[in-house]
Amino acid sequence: MPKLDIDLCMKLHLLVTGNPGIGKTTFCGTAMDDERTAPVLVLNFAGNPQVFAGRDLQNRPTVWNCKSLIEVSKILSWIKGGQVASPLREEMGLPNGVNFQTLCVDHLAEFQRLQYADIMGSVSAAEDIHGGKIAEFKHWNLMWQRSVALARVLSDPAWPTHVVMTVHIKTGEDGIGRTYEPMLYGQSDFEVPGYVLAHGWLTWVSDMPKDVRAQASNAERVLVFKELFRHVNLKEQYAGCIPTCVFDPTIPMLVDYIEGERAKD
Repeated sequence: MPKLDIDLCMKLHLLVTGNPGIGKTTFCGTAMDDERTAPVLVLNFAGNPQVFAGRDLQNRPTVWNCKSLIEVSKILSWIKGGQVASPLREEMGLPNGVNFQTLCVDHLAEFQRLQYADIMGSVSAAEDIHGGKIAEFKHWNLMWQRSVALARVLSDPAWPTHVVMTVHIKTGEDGIGRTYEPMLYGQSDFEVPGYVLAHGWLTWVSDMPKDVRAQASNAERVLVFKELFRHVNLKEQYAGCIPTCVFDPTIPMLVDYIEGERAKD
């Protein structure tokens, strides 16, 4: 039987789940601090790009406020096609010879609301998911399929940039106790994490068990890749290169782990 050669993907394909205000958007901005991951394009779906105002002007990500699915499709096709010279490139202010190295989708639940508006044919209907027109099962199913399709495209090892997708967290009950999942509609809360190579939970160190807090030194936040507190689908599929807990994480730090430049503690 011929040997199957499998190369480790050296691009970050990451889903970050966390409560509002924990710093998911700020985390996306850290990609600007390393030439391997900068410059950064943030596709903003009602995230909080105001946090980038604290950065020097020349060290801020490019933020694109997405208003339609056609617009999103056009941007993704342009990136996949090599970010060639075009009116889109000029509008983004990207210098000649420079390409975006990191793509951030901030955040996925609002991307789904944009889909809802498109499917129902009314932006106002998306403002209240329970108001406006009545969505049928086929509409929710289509929204779920589109979300999974986005995750599948951006998790392709051949995708030319690092990818970080963010989403809020939701809690539930399953008869045993409280569960924690990405705040996505339908089966996409289960399937989207299945496509990315890493799914981490960003939270405060102070919320961690005692043994985790003991490792944290003076860190405030931690990105966790192991299922604690009944989290669903947390994972790390870079051959164990990334530690279970990354304290005060940055995107360049995770790339260091993947590339072998930073040893696990």
